[in-house]
Amino acid sequence: MKMKAHHLLFQNSIDINPRMGTIKLNDKRMALISVEALGYLRRDLVATLGMERAKGFLLRYGFASGYNDAESIESMYNWESKRELILAGPALHTLEGIVTVEPDVLDLDGERLYMSGYWRYSFEGEEHIRHFSYSNEAVCWMLVGFATGYLTKIVGKEIVIYEKSCIGKGDEKCYFVAQTVEHCAPEHRDILRYYEEESLVTELDKMYNEVKTLNLSIIRSEKVHKELTSLLLEGKNLSTLIDVIADVLGKSVIIKRGEMNQAFESKFLTEEDYDRYQKWMRKENVQSNDFIHIFKIMANKDCLGKMIVLGTEPITKEDRMIIERALSVLSIQMYTQRMIAQSLWQKKVDFFDELLNDSYDKEQLIYQANHLFNFDIEKNNRIVVIKSISEEKNKDIWYLLNTTYPKLDIFMKKGYIIMILPKNVEEKSSLHQFLHEVQRLVEKTFSNTMFYIGAGKASASISEIGESYKGAFQICDFLRLAYPTKNKIAIYEQLDPIMLFLKSMEPKELLTFSEKTIGNLLDYDKNNESNLVQTLKSYLDNNGNLNQTATELNLSIPGLRYRLNKIHSLCEVDFKTGQGSFHCQIAIQTYYTMKAINNHSFKNEKIN
Repeated sequence: MKMKAHHLLFQNSIDINPRMGTIKLNDKRMALISVEALGYLRRDLVATLGMERAKGFLLRYGFASGYNDAESIESMYNWESKRELILAGPALHTLEGIVTVEPDVLDLDGERLYMSGYWRYSFEGEEHIRHFSYSNEAVCWMLVGFATGYLTKIVGKEIVIYEKSCIGKGDEKCYFVAQTVEHCAPEHRDILRYYEEESLVTELDKMYNEVKTLNLSIIRSEKVHKELTSLLLEGKNLSTLIDVIADVLGKSVIIKRGEMNQAFESKFLTEEDYDRYQKWMRKENVQSNDFIHIFKIMANKDCLGKMIVLGTEPITKEDRMIIERALSVLSIQMYTQRMIAQSLWQKKVDFFDELLNDSYDKEQLIYQANHLFNFDIEKNNRIVVIKSISEEKNKDIWYLLNTTYPKLDIFMKKGYIIMILPKNVEEKSSLHQFLHEVQRLVEKTFSNTMFYIGAGKASASISEIGESYKGAFQICDFLRLAYPTKNKIAIYEQLDPIMLFLKSMEPKELLTFSEKTIGNLLDYDKNNESNLVQTLKSYLDNNGNLNQTATELNLSIPGLRYRLNKIHSLCEVDFKTGQGSFHCQIAIQTYYTMKAINNHSFKNEKIN
């Protein structure tokens, strides 16, 4: 009689001898083992070998068990077909109490096998959850190994089995798929490497060698940490530390602050590395094998910058250890330098605050200045103030300018950047050229960032530099309010006609006053291509003399009277009175000052 899989019964397959204490399957001795004991075995294997090696060990154990059972069951009966012999495997697995197997699909076509089905009540999944909680991948390794060994023996070809779902990773059920290796997707063939013959001793040897390598890596990384710490205590700068890190790693290292496109500090080992970094910054031809790694430099939850490591090979575990220790030293160095800079900034701010106090001691302040600044305070100097609309960008702009112009005094005050320009700077290039150079540098480095640059008047004494400092702030604030959508530069000489008013009133008040006074005239001139503002200016300049005004504008008296009547109807004030005339002169001076800066009407730039 030909044997079928569903005829396979426990009492007919297993030989139990109570007297001898043996259980046999086709004369091969077997044993009943508690699944809890197998769970503890899994736990201890993972603790000893690690998850990956334990997985390989249990897959090979399952494979050996399945292969031996296949040999036994094949020789015990005269099977009706290979199909029935294949289905005997799931039946045997169920009889042994390992798992309930419910085959779903079995397609055997010559050299090709496809089989799938459900594993219900998997003890492996339950034990894994008990000891390790849910996993990110399937965990029924012994079941997979058993089925692989069984089918490999019966089919006579290499078989790949994997779980599509598994209770060990939180799925509702375990579902397996078995395929001949040549018909299996490449991503599922990776499991075959776990079946390579390796003894537990071999596994332990590998573990020992890994631990030995890890210890050597720890010793080397600690040595690098001590070297960097020593350099830090010696007061070496950031550039020196970067050189050491790059040489130890054998990779190029770049320090980047904020959104600065250019490197703050760098050590490129090759020109090729520099070119690759530039392409990466421009987001050109970025390849997955460029091996560019980014690490944040943190201090008190504050990101001080980023360290970029660029090489031709992936970073190793040892590299990561060295990098982690290097980051701790860099964070101390950069944080300390920032605190020192901020302390010095405050001293310089305090100096100017005291200078603007009328009761200051001149000799004492000159003494302080000689210790705080790199210029002679009683020679020609000029204060420049820069402010970005984006507050967080101001520090990055300061870093950029301080790096580009290391010989200049540059510090910060509550979101403003202050530069002190000694006379020799203006001698080398015009003030306008220098300020436009600064503007281009900031625009290139920080795209889409609004900022304003105001330059105070030239000073030649301690009292005058205080006025230059105050004026630069007033000009910067004036530009911010007058031109809210464009980067602007202005120097004291350009705003000289209205500086007196800026000193006596807030910039916003002056702009609002000017727009209210002659705003309607500006609108009329713009819409009708007329020149009423120029007519009013000429009339006021000539102290209301009609003949002189008409001659200057090449107009007839009746034509001038018509214009003046039109102006009178549009103005908010009576320009023929003393007070009205004064108000119009202030508004017109403000208008022409802004026109000189921007070469178009401030009316085109709405005041916030």
